[in-house]
Amino acid sequence: MDSTYFNIKYIFLGLISALLLLTACEKEEELTGPDRLFRPVQKGLMESQGNWISASWQKNKGAVAYKVEISRDTFKTIDYSVEVDTNAIVFEDLLWDQLYQIQVQALAQDPSKNSGLSFLGEMKTAKFPTILVTPTSNDVTDVAAIVRWTNSGDAVTSIKVLNAADSSLVSEVALTADDIAAQQKVVTGLTGATGYIIYLYSGETMRGWENYTTKVPLVFPNSNIIDLRGIKDNPEALYEALQTAPSGSVIILERGLTYNIPSTTSLNGSVTILSGLGFDDIASIKFSSNFDLSEGAAIDSVKFSNVSMRGDFGGGYVMNISKGGTVGKVIFNACQIQSFRGVARIKSSSPVLISDFTYQNCVIDSINGYGVLNVDNTAAMVENITIRNSTIYKAQNVLVSKSASNSVLIENCTFNEAPLSGNYFVNYNSNDVASLIKIYNCIIGPGWAKPGETSTGVKGIVAGASTSIDLKGTYSTSDYSNISDPLPNLISYDKASTYLFADPANGNFTLVDRTFGGYNSAGDPRWRP
Repeated sequence: MDSTYFNIKYIFLGLISALLLLTACEKEEELTGPDRLFRPVQKGLMESQGNWISASWQKNKGAVAYKVEISRDTFKTIDYSVEVDTNAIVFEDLLWDQLYQIQVQALAQDPSKNSGLSFLGEMKTAKFPTILVTPTSNDVTDVAAIVRWTNSGDAVTSIKVLNAADSSLVSEVALTADDIAAQQKVVTGLTGATGYIIYLYSGETMRGWENYTTKVPLVFPNSNIIDLRGIKDNPEALYEALQTAPSGSVIILERGLTYNIPSTTSLNGSVTILSGLGFDDIASIKFSSNFDLSEGAAIDSVKFSNVSMRGDFGGGYVMNISKGGTVGKVIFNACQIQSFRGVARIKSSSPVLISDFTYQNCVIDSINGYGVLNVDNTAAMVENITIRNSTIYKAQNVLVSKSASNSVLIENCTFNEAPLSGNYFVNYNSNDVASLIKIYNCIIGPGWAKPGETSTGVKGIVAGASTSIDLKGTYSTSDYSNISDPLPNLISYDKASTYLFADPANGNFTLVDRTFGGYNSAGDPRWRP
């Protein structure tokens, strides 16, 4: 082949390469220019120990000044833009407790040669010096906030509450001498699931602020809410509300208050009674009388949640049902139940049917002969019984029934001094429980000695011949003694209840023996590690 062809080919390729190189150089000059300043490089760390931020950068050769910008939204908007002739800056009088970003540009004598913007970093300003105590989730409810502070300097005089969304004034609260001495104030009238900024003042001088967000309100769809919070001078407010409450009502009680049930309250519709969110102990109900059914009542549910119940050991009940009717569910949830002749007794000679009866997360103590649940007439029936995550102590009887049931489930419970010596743990007489009596992951201590006696021996379970018992993961202490009808598959723990529990005589069943086989699995979970 002719060498002239090769020469032309190489000359052509060389021209193309030269053109590409020239184009690349032109593009680079368009981007930076031949003498454009380099972007500034950060020098040292940014600093903030108040409502100011300092920053510095390396000096740029050829720079006559620097433009520095600060922003709180990554430069969508600029809070401040300044020119300086040094390589450091301090932004002062910034907002407290805010995250800021800073960028800088080197400026040349010829603006066309200014550098690009260089991001130096971001930093949060300090929190405003405050005497307020930082709130926790326990310092708010759905309608209130508790504001705490430490008295220092001038006496505090008032609180201002602003809506966090738009900084509008919600309320201003004057502080009393008692508030100042207590170093706290409960602010009420708030809205659930809402952010607030609460300021504390000494006269016109602001002493600090904190952000609060109220809790989500208790929600009960399709229910009639009767909120008794704020009614502090009427101990019979609950009793009065029950007289006219329509079926499906939810009655919210004020924490820290005691409500009286002075006379029999006959229920004819569904009701839920509970303590509202708050800062005090759960509401207490004192039973001078009891709940019953209206004759022929057909009720979906009766629920008690987060309430303390106190009665008369000699003759009081929470429920003493003497009239016929049907109830879908009876639920005691997270209740403290103390000193009754019986918690729930069903004595009606007219048919009574309760589908599901549940105690969960409860502590029950000092219960006389009618026990925790007593179906005291053959005309009555409770189909399904559940006792879960609960503690029962000093109870003469636990479960007694004169009629059959479908199921009994007792799980994750602690029993001590229950039942009374000589009594049955579960007593169905000759009646059957169709779908097993199940006892899972419980701890059973000694029985309750009768007055003047020392014997604590108890009986196990009695039921119809067709009833089967399934017992798993359940322990008895060494001071537990069985007289008859023993619980099958009960695991013996070789030490006494006083060794296993922290203070059983005073109702503290915290597990203290780490070698106990059920240390992490048995008994009421509230007492486990």
